[in-house]
Amino acid sequence: MLPKSVNTVLFYVIPFFLPVLFFGVEAFLGFDQKVEFYSEFGIELVQEALLFVCLFLSLFIFVTIKPSENKWLRIWMGLCSIACFYIAFEEISWGQKFFQWSTPDVWAANATQKETNIHNHSQLFNRVPRTILEIGILFGGIIIPALMTWAPQKLPQKFEAIYPFRSIAVIGILAFMIKVLEQFPGWFDIKIFYRKSEVMEIFMYDFIFLYLVSIAQKWKFEGRLR
Repeated sequence: MLPKSVNTVLFYVIPFFLPVLFFGVEAFLGFDQKVEFYSEFGIELVQEALLFVCLFLSLFIFVTIKPSENKWLRIWMGLCSIACFYIAFEEISWGQKFFQWSTPDVWAANATQKETNIHNHSQLFNRVPRTILEIGILFGGIIIPALMTWAPQKLPQKFEAIYPFRSIAVIGILAFMIKVLEQFPGWFDIKIFYRKSEVMEIFMYDFIFLYLVSIAQKWKFEGRLR
């Protein structure tokens, strides 16, 4: 188990710091500074680094579990690894961001940002994974922690190994609140964030990170749950 102080920083301090950071950016930075903050080598770089850490964590858990130890957790971590791999490499356009190759004309013709990734080429690969992740945050970050607190008997014990720490509810609730704020421009014609999608993504990716941190700690240090 990580030291209590480290878990406090990860699960409470950083999640509460994030909205302060983004509202501070909107309140105190000028337009040019906001553009730089939200650029490919600004907050997007933090997102990508976080995703590759998530990929490492999910693979670490997957390879350290023997099939005979916990079949469900191993399958789940395999799926998480595939998801993290896809999202991480999509975010860096499969290396184009750093190696700067040219997008083929045939691909660029149908890609909204002229990059060699799939999510800007097709709404199916853009909205569906994001929606699945948002649903996962709703269940894993709000509903399951609530049931763990007030009605633990309603949670199937055979899936106990994939339940996160209850403290993940902090980032889950904050992500839900940011999602609501993300809809404000359409509801009230109010622009809260300069790039609302980037704000939402940092909360979603931090949720994935904290989920995997909690699972890794449960598996590694709490008797390898079965």
